[in-house]
Amino acid sequence: EGWLLPGLHERASSVMALDLSEAMLSRAREFAGHLPGIEFIQGSAAQAIKNKAKADAVIANMVLHHTPDPRQILGDAAQLLTANGRLIVSELCAHDQAWAREHCGDLWLGFAPEKLQGWAEEAGLSVSASVFIAQRNGFQIQIHQFEKAPNPL
Repeated sequence: EGWLLPGLHERASSVMALDLSEAMLSRAREFAGHLPGIEFIQGSAAQAIKNKAKADAVIANMVLHHTPDPRQILGDAAQLLTANGRLIVSELCAHDQAWAREHCGDLWLGFAPEKLQGWAEEAGLSVSASVFIAQRNGFQIQIHQFEKAPNPL
């Protein structure tokens, strides 16, 4: 909903807020649309790749458990990254809270950290840092930073 955008705006010369949902982009615009240098784009990472977009960093914040093919999302993110670029993924750890499918639109009940790391490695990324945060409501959040290797000389 855009709450990360002000912090990203402070750290980057340009920020692309990309989402398939116009409703989510509208919320993000309400929250951070007044900030210069933020481009709001309705579409997918695959479309950004077609448009030859590149980024030094990509952040996937709590999106993978809502997508039919999270492995593809990590692959697309890796393609968007410049050499030495970083992908930061915050996501639910695997859980058994089946009610989240109906009430929150979750397609996946979280992920084992090894699964996310394996998909990232398949996409040419290596894990450089991970942290796990316990939540009161029974969910555990995992945050991983993956790095793309530099271009060979």
